[in-house]
Amino acid sequence: MIILVMILFLGVIGVSVAIFFSLNSESTSQEKNLTKLKDELSRKTKELEEVRSSFAELSKGSAEKQNRVELLSEQVRELNRAKDILHQKEESLISFAKQNEELLNDLNIQKAQVAKLNTEITALNEVYSGLKEQYADLEKQMQKIVEEKISSAAIIKEPVKELVKNDEAKSFLKPNINNVS
Repeated sequence: MIILVMILFLGVIGVSVAIFFSLNSESTSQEKNLTKLKDELSRKTKELEEVRSSFAELSKGSAEKQNRVELLSEQVRELNRAKDILHQKEESLISFAKQNEELLNDLNIQKAQVAKLNTEITALNEVYSGLKEQYADLEKQMQKIVEEKISSAAIIKEPVKELVKNDEAKSFLKPNINNVS
């Protein structure tokens, strides 16, 4: 029995030692696990810090990009306004060109009318010159006739002077009175 008790005691001690060693080995493995976990935690912390710094840089870059986007949007709006102004000026220029073309057409029509009138004036001047020459010829012929009449009337000069004294004859012969005397 003692042996039995001893065996039992030894068994209990062996189990205790086994439990102790297993607990001890579990403790070391837990310490190892704890060390691994601490190492992993520190590595994850470093990664988290890197992610935070990257996020901060991205946020900063994002803010800069947002500012750039706003600046570019403003430039696009300005370009659109300039484009609208350019379009209005282009329409104004087209309108001006049409008005200019209409004025040139009117001017050409008026030039043609002036040329036609100049031709007519030239023709009328020629007619006038011809009529003037005819009038001068007629005046000469009339002057001849008057001179012939006066010379034939010189024979009857005395009776005409008598008639000149008469008022009725005076008004009739008035243009020729100077020639008669």
